[in-house]
Amino acid sequence: MGIMARYVHVGTPELETPGRLYLHTSGLNVFTGRDSSPIKNAALYAREALAQDAEGLKEFMFFIGILWGERSRRIMDLMRYNGFDLEEQKPWQEINPDVNISIITDGVWTPGNLLCEEGLIVLGREGEHRRRTASLEEFIRTPPNLGPLEPKNQEYMGLRLQA
Repeated sequence: MGIMARYVHVGTPELETPGRLYLHTSGLNVFTGRDSSPIKNAALYAREALAQDAEGLKEFMFFIGILWGERSRRIMDLMRYNGFDLEEQKPWQEINPDVNISIITDGVWTPGNLLCEEGLIVLGREGEHRRRTASLEEFIRTPPNLGPLEPKNQEYMGLRLQA
């Protein structure tokens, strides 16, 4: 078990909201394709799923997603963060954001309430990391150390998710 790859999205005109995605090893075979690797296919699925609600994502400051599979279904647990009142003059590190959770299964968005323990560990590390960074930009550009869950292959630790 663990994380196979980490993707970073710094924001683009097509998908303005920045975020980070993780490809979990659970059910990795659902992202296998004839013409490309599971790493690339997972990124393609994520881009398509996020593009469905690119306008809605603008309401949030950033997102964290976990891609995985079950049987033949491609799944993304998507956590969207808001509640950052930057005019409040509260330091970025002290803000306690709200998290909106959705599960996207084969492109269909539904409210979510099911996460695996390793997903919760990743979210905890992300939260600790955010509180040690000075800004959203630094947070997105510098990923947290996931300890034993960290991707084993260095080349999969900082992939770009282009929308």
